[in-house]
Amino acid sequence: ESVTIVEFDENIINLFKIIDDDKNISIIDYLLEFDKKEISLNFKEIGLSIYNKFDEVDMTNIYIKFSKYNKLDYLDSLKKEDLLKKNKKNHCVLDTFVFYDLEETFKILNHYNLDKDLDIVMYFKLNGIDIKTSDIDLDMFDSGEYSNQPIIEQNENIKSSVDYEDIGEENVYLLAELEEVLIPGSDRELVEAITLLYSKELAKGNDSVLVEINKLIEIKKSHPEFVITKSDFPFFNHNNGLHLSSSEINIISHELGHVFHYYLTNDKTPFEFDELINRLYNDPKLLKRVEIFSNNMLGLEETINARIDKDYEKWSNEYYTNDKLDELKEFVECSKEDKIEKYIKLGYTRDELEVILDESYTLEQYMECHKRIECNERVYNIMSVSYSEVQAISDIIDAIYGGEYYNSKLKTIDGKTIKGTFGHGMMYYYSKDVIFQEIFANYCLLLKSDRKDESLSILKDIIGEDLLLLLDNFYNEELLNSSKYERSSMIL
Repeated sequence: ESVTIVEFDENIINLFKIIDDDKNISIIDYLLEFDKKEISLNFKEIGLSIYNKFDEVDMTNIYIKFSKYNKLDYLDSLKKEDLLKKNKKNHCVLDTFVFYDLEETFKILNHYNLDKDLDIVMYFKLNGIDIKTSDIDLDMFDSGEYSNQPIIEQNENIKSSVDYEDIGEENVYLLAELEEVLIPGSDRELVEAITLLYSKELAKGNDSVLVEINKLIEIKKSHPEFVITKSDFPFFNHNNGLHLSSSEINIISHELGHVFHYYLTNDKTPFEFDELINRLYNDPKLLKRVEIFSNNMLGLEETINARIDKDYEKWSNEYYTNDKLDELKEFVECSKEDKIEKYIKLGYTRDELEVILDESYTLEQYMECHKRIECNERVYNIMSVSYSEVQAISDIIDAIYGGEYYNSKLKTIDGKTIKGTFGHGMMYYYSKDVIFQEIFANYCLLLKSDRKDESLSILKDIIGEDLLLLLDNFYNEELLNSSKYERSSMIL
C-alpha cells in the first residue's frame, strides 16, 4: 500500500520494476490489479505520446499487460497503420506483439476491431498464422440511401411544418443573415440545417434562441476560421470550427452547445460542479435508477433493431436490382485485384493470394457487411431523430460516471453488470475538464427538444434537481446574459 503514485518519465521500463519479489509484482501490476485511480490519467498520457517517445518493445509490454488485466479502455486505440509500419530492419510493431504473446495480441486486435481488417488478416495469413476471416468489412460502395432516410424525412417534415409568417418578418431576416454569414467556407447543407433548427425553435415560441442566433453571427464575424464542415463523426474544435457527420438537428443542437460554451465562457466549469458530481458518483440510489434506465434503453434498442431487420429486407429487394448486382460484382472483383497487386510485390504468387482473398472477397459477404453497416447507421439515426432525449440523458449519466457507464463498468449492489447504452466512454473522460462540457452540451440539446419538459422531468427523476438547477443557471447567466459577442441591435 506504500506505492500509490508513480512518476512517469521517458524511460517507460521503470513501470516494470519489481516491487514485490515474492509475488513478482511490478509497479504496473500493482496499479492495474488494485485499480488505482491514477491509471485513468497517467496512462492516457502515455497513450497520447507512446508512438513518439517509446520503442515498440515498451509499447508492446504496455498493451499486453493492460490486455491481461482487461484495462485496454485506459489506452489509446491502436491503428493498423502504426502496427504494420515497417522499420529499417523490415519489421513492424505487430511482429513484436506476436512474438511476445500471440493470444493477447488477438485479444487486443479484437478489442480495437482490427481483427476484421483485411490488411491485418493478410499479415497473419502471409505469416502462416490462422485467424478468423468471417465478417470482414470490405471497402463499402455505400449509397447511404437507406441509413440516412430518417434524417432526410425529419428535415423535410420540419420544413413543411414551419410557418414563417408566425416567426415574423424581422426574425426571418435574422435567419437569412445567419445563413449568409455562416456559408463562406462551410458546407451549405449543414448551414441550412442549423438555420432549420432555429426556425423550428422560433416557430415553437422559443425566443431565447434569438440570443444564440445573434451571438453565433458575431462569433463567425470575429472568427472567420470558424466553419461548418462534414466529417465522419461530429465534434467542435476551436481552431477550425464545427464538424458534423450529418444534418441531423439534434446532433447539431448538442455541438452548438460546445460552441457557445467555448466562445462565451472559455470552457468554464462552475466551482460547485466537482463536488456535486462526486456526490452523485457515490450515490447508491442513483446507481439503482441508472440500472432501470439502462434496461429500458436496451429494450428500446432491441425493438428498433428487430423492426429495422425486417425493414431492410424490403428495402434491399428494391435496391439490389440486376444492374446493381452486376455493378457490385465488378466492384468486388476490382477491389480484390487491387489487393493482389499490392501484395504480389512482396514476393507472393498470384495463386497464393487468390486462395487467401477468395475466403474474404465474395459478393455475399459484401452484401452482408453492407446490411450490417446500413442497419447500424439507420438505428443510430433513428435514435438521434426520434429518441435524442434518452440518448442525451444516457450521455449525461456516462459523464457523471467518467465513461464507466458506456463501457459497462458499473455494477449493481449485488454485483451485476449494468449494460451501458450511449455515451463517450472512459477514454474520453480521462480528464475531468470535459465532464461539464458534455453535460452542458446535452442540456442544450434537451432545451431544444420537442419533448423538453418530459425529458427534463425524467432527467430530474434520475439525477435529482441540484445538477439541473446548476445547468439552468449556467445557461441563463453565462449564455443568455453574457456580454460577450453582444449585438447592439439584438432583439429579445
